[in-house]
Amino acid sequence: MTGALGFMLSWIDQIKREGSVASEYALAVELVVIDHPVAFVQYGAGSFEESYGSTLPAGNHVFPVMSIGPSDEFPHHLERFDEDLWNLAGHHQPSRPTFSLR
Repeated sequence: MTGALGFMLSWIDQIKREGSVASEYALAVELVVIDHPVAFVQYGAGSFEESYGSTLPAGNHVFPVMSIGPSDEFPHHLERFDEDLWNLAGHHQPSRPTFSLR
């Protein structure tokens, strides 16, 4: 999920660079988990054993809208989204990952 958000941020950045008109962009993330909770594993984990028993609950989960500014803000958006996912799972982050977009 965090990787998909990074892809969207990179895509928006590319559109902003190629566009001739200054525009403001926003991302509104909604996560839908159908019927049953799903395992939630820390970003970069190699297996589900590293999930710490974390799950994301079933339901529609709407995250705060992100105002997308310059690309140097992207790591902050990713860190915040990762933190929001852990909060949804009912846990504090086991560790704070560092994100970089190239």
